[in-house]
Amino acid sequence: GQAIFRFDLEKLKKVMPEMYNEILSDIDKDLMILYQEGLVEIEYDEELNATIELTEEGHQIAKDMGIIPIDMDEDDIPND
Repeated sequence: GQAIFRFDLEKLKKVMPEMYNEILSDIDKDLMILYQEGLVEIEYDEELNATIELTEEGHQIAKDMGIIPIDMDEDDIPND
């Protein structure tokens, strides 16, 4: 199975900015894949602030990809 890590992104940004940037870059790439597969909807408000919403299938895939935090107390842990 895969190792599961949880990061405090604000601390990580201060302590290890390169790793922080790499994680955000990976998340951006994964979200783009989901968007291209039609599993993400993006809406903009009048100030052009984006709101990203995942379909139900997209939400599950995002969990499997590690984009969305999993609930360690639930049945979210993959390959458990």
